[in-house]
Amino acid sequence: MDDEMTFILSDKPIKIEKDIKEWTTDDKRRNNLDNHCRSHIFKSLDRNTFSMVRECKTAKEACEMVIQLHEGNKRTKENKIMVATQNFENIKMKPGETMKEFSDRFTNVVNELSVLGNKYDNKEIIIKALRSLPSTWDIKTMVGMQKAKMG
Repeated sequence: MDDEMTFILSDKPIKIEKDIKEWTTDDKRRNNLDNHCRSHIFKSLDRNTFSMVRECKTAKEACEMVIQLHEGNKRTKENKIMVATQNFENIKMKPGETMKEFSDRFTNVVNELSVLGNKYDNKEIIIKALRSLPSTWDIKTMVGMQKAKMG
């Protein structure tokens, strides 16, 4: 069964170019497996993604569409990395923002970079976070930076 599933999701989508009355047992099994795979793909999607994928006729089509929607092509990924890197480099704590709000926002930027394959070591992240704090945090920032440099 696994070999058939691999075949279903391989290079060529299943397209049985015969009248359904002429299908062989193998044609029926392949079609059924494709429907089964497509059904599982559809069930795993949120409503928005499903609405964009539901017209796909084969499991391979659906799988490729999901990948395109979530990862994009190489150029899209490069743009996402560039934007996330700029967000990391430019992040600053906003006036009136609590430390929790800033920490959540900062963590989201670091996580986004990590998902895209750009990882920073903990020392770099700590130093960037401390440098992103406003001047009212200077004393605490200096102490934190000393600890980060020592560790």
